[in-house]
Amino acid sequence: MTTPVRENTAPTHRNAPAPPFFLPQENSRDQFFAPAPVPAPASAPALPPTSSTPSTSTSTPIIQRQPATTTSPDEWTIFAEEFNTHFRSILHVFNERGWPPDSHTAPGSQSGDSLDEAQLQALFTDNQRRLLMDFFSTGQIPDRLFNGDEVNHTTAQQRLLMAALILSTGTYRPGSFEQRVHARMCFHWVHIVHHYAGVTPASLGRGIMGSFDHAGNIVLPAGRAEGTFMGDRVFADDLPVDESGGIGPIPADTGHEDAAESEESRRAVDPTEGRRVHRRHAFPFARFGELQPGDWLWYYNANSSGGGSHSVIFSRWAAPADAVNGVHYHRAILFSQPNPGRGGREHTANLGEQYYNAGGIQIYPITYVTRVSATAHPASTVDELLPSGNARAEGRLSAANERFLARASRRFGRSVSRELLIEHLREENNDAIAAVSHRLTDGQRTLLQDANATTSLETLVRLTQRLRALRHNTEIYENNIEATYEGRLNERYATALEAHELETARITGEIAEADRDLATAATEIERLNEVLRDRDLAPQLRDMRREIARLRRQLGRMRRRDPERATVRETLNDLREALRLLERESRSRSREISGLHSGVSVLERQRRRLRRLRERLEGELGDSEASLPYGLVHPGNLGRQDSSRMTGRIEDIFTIRQMEQFAP
Repeated sequence: MTTPVRENTAPTHRNAPAPPFFLPQENSRDQFFAPAPVPAPASAPALPPTSSTPSTSTSTPIIQRQPATTTSPDEWTIFAEEFNTHFRSILHVFNERGWPPDSHTAPGSQSGDSLDEAQLQALFTDNQRRLLMDFFSTGQIPDRLFNGDEVNHTTAQQRLLMAALILSTGTYRPGSFEQRVHARMCFHWVHIVHHYAGVTPASLGRGIMGSFDHAGNIVLPAGRAEGTFMGDRVFADDLPVDESGGIGPIPADTGHEDAAESEESRRAVDPTEGRRVHRRHAFPFARFGELQPGDWLWYYNANSSGGGSHSVIFSRWAAPADAVNGVHYHRAILFSQPNPGRGGREHTANLGEQYYNAGGIQIYPITYVTRVSATAHPASTVDELLPSGNARAEGRLSAANERFLARASRRFGRSVSRELLIEHLREENNDAIAAVSHRLTDGQRTLLQDANATTSLETLVRLTQRLRALRHNTEIYENNIEATYEGRLNERYATALEAHELETARITGEIAEADRDLATAATEIERLNEVLRDRDLAPQLRDMRREIARLRRQLGRMRRRDPERATVRETLNDLREALRLLERESRSRSREISGLHSGVSVLERQRRRLRRLRERLEGELGDSEASLPYGLVHPGNLGRQDSSRMTGRIEDIFTIRQMEQFAP
């Protein structure tokens, strides 16, 4: 994963045995996991049934899986055409058989069977169809497409790839201007994709980056990680000297080497400084067949972050497994943000059994794999919003709160009123809900209000902790947005836009001229080829020589007294005479034919030059756009954010002295 950046100033593995994944205990952004074996998850169904799986929660779901409404058949027919065009490179995630791992393909190419109107009506609500049609026509990212109150019948994996493609290509307006999505780092970009898809694990729902999507909408994550691999960490000082078995030294002349040298210099001055630079053991190549579309991967590319890894979303394989100098790899199609300036994109990378960089081929080992459950969705019940522990853990929590209340009562010489405490918490929570209401959906607001009506003190405390964090983080987020855009970016963008528009006009004019020249060259090449087809006798000569050879073979097989022999010989002689005449005519045309071939060659070279010119101009156009000022998602200093956990403990939200207000 890359360092945060400020605003812009083979052997087959398909049939290999699949060892079990591990259920994650995600405790930090670096995520360390306890080895609790569970069976490897099965593939998500391509088209889920139209009825949702009943919730085991006792709370009433707020987010409903809506049945598609009845609309004009023509609307869904048009939608199907647009959907299959814009999402052609991720259609495999909607097909039960997926994408064959031995197929050759490229980013942007069609990856599966097109979906028909009936399939799409089973997957999306009528409102989602309208939102997507707006995206197809404007390129603007639909607000709350999957993380609002409509989830419908798509799987988490389908929504993840759709979200990745939309956030890679679409634009939004965080300030006074349209821009692409620019995350602070690669991890952050994948995190945002999970938010937009409505599948973020609950463990990644803290702090500013875990509480808001790219547009500043509050998200209430309730996803669950279904399968996870994380390679063991090995610090720089303890790494082996040779690359082998998916681990090795920090490669020379890389950002990771710079990070290691910088850390070594700091530790020479202060030996107590903790070690950060490390590598992780690789995901076994024999298990690559377990990877599924939508999986969150880290692969080691020796960048300047502490672990030297890059976060991506896996889409599909781009070619059969291969090997170079004994190192096995598989080229994959992925979604990620290579750098903040460019934003997200669909791209390829060679994922393999170890790090390799030689002869123009780079191979990167996978160091981390996680997958959310196919049914992941935003919190829709109080239990999902404020998850509690098992009965034993809740019993210990309740006992701890009772001891705290008793201690407060002894301190003040009078009993602390649970009723006053609950009333106070509900009032505070209502104020907090109102303060952040403009960033909530109707369903989220209702869910928070339902949670606030609970009679469980522990649940109320958890809600207070969550709402205090949301309220505090909303204030920081909004202040940072205002400082980023109103403070400087809006004005800088307006100034830079003038130069960009002039540059764009120049480049697009040159592209149009190149296109006209390409069209002229294509027309002239076709005309010359037509003349060649008419004047060049070479094809006729080849046919005539083949026929003469056939007749000679036939004549050689015939008996001397065969009555047909004379006829065949006569035909053969006639053809030989015709061949001599045709060869004479061909020689007379040789200069003309040579001139025509020369003309076609000149035009083909001209066309290649024009195509290279067009590619260069398109690159300049992209560079000009990339040079425009942009703002990062969740910009500014996040040092004062609230990333605390929901514990349900009263003493985590009130001191003993503060409890006096509840002891009348």
